[in-house]
Order: sequence, then C-alpha cells, then structure tokens
Amino acid sequence: LRLWSLCLFSRPAEDRVLYKHAIKEKPQSIVEMGLASIARSQTLIQIAQQSTATEVRYQGIDLFEGREKPVAGLTLRDAHRSLSATGAKVRVLPGECQMTITRQANQIGAVDFLIITNPTTSSEFENCWFYLPRMLTERGKLFLRHIGSGELRYQILTRAEVEQLASRVRPALQRAA
Repeated sequence: LRLWSLCLFSRPAEDRVLYKHAIKEKPQSIVEMGLASIARSQTLIQIAQQSTATEVRYQGIDLFEGREKPVAGLTLRDAHRSLSATGAKVRVLPGECQMTITRQANQIGAVDFLIITNPTTSSEFENCWFYLPRMLTERGKLFLRHIGSGELRYQILTRAEVEQLASRVRPALQRAA
C-alpha cells in the first residue's frame, strides 16, 4: 500500500517516476548527483532494500554547505548520518556534478540508477557524456532532471542511449585534445 501511494500521490510529482522505476528495476546501486531531498533519497533506498536481498549501495554527491543558498539540514554530516540510518552502504561526496563525474567516474563503479538533478548548462554537461557509460551497468538507467514544458521532469536514458550520446560527443573531445 505504501509503494502504491508513493507511485500515485507522492510530492513532488516528478519523483513518482523514480519510485516506479525503483520498484520495477530493483536497483542495487544508486548514485544521486544533486540531493534534492534527504527524504526522497531515503525512500529510494528503502524501495531498493525491499526488492533485493543484497546490500544496497548509495552514493550522494552535492555541494552541501558550498551552495550559494544552503538548504537547511543538508550538511554533509547530516546527510551521511540520515542516509546511513537506512542500513545501506552510504558514501556522500561534496562537489558539483560535472567536476565529480570527470574525477570520480572510475571510482563510483557500476551503477543501476544514476540520478542527476542539478546539471549545469547543457554545453558544460557535454564533457560528462564520455564518462557516463562506464558508470552504468548493462541494465543501468540515467535519470536526467530538466525543465520541459514549464515543469520539472526526468529524461530517462538506458545505457545504450547514453553510449550513443557519448559517441557523438567523443569526436569533439578528441579534436579539442
């Protein structure tokens, strides 16, 4: 009943897509870049834990205290404490999305759900496409939040689609080098 209500009535409405996919896909590894809310992150972890027998790995990357307008209660320490209470293997890293992807792609490892809620401009984010395929498992999905038709929504990409986008950007990166 709780899962059903999350998929139909949770707020904000754009998060429902994440919950539906988590129930369906049963992710074992979640990486979230730009923590929108600790409650949403905890809920995703709990959904994943209910549907898998293995330990769920969660990595959260955010500016935390480095934000221009810090979010109340979203310090690195508080985020780690709150997320660790779920029983998942938690790792939180301070940093902005683009820099963290380019520096940590190999260390982040195999990811089933990669949620990016705070991409910078699309031209700045283009440099990240090269690194994303190596982060995703074969069944991995990228949830890229953007504003479409006046509202927030997630663009959902499979690993194959991410590889296609990365191959388009790769020649441009090679010319720049």
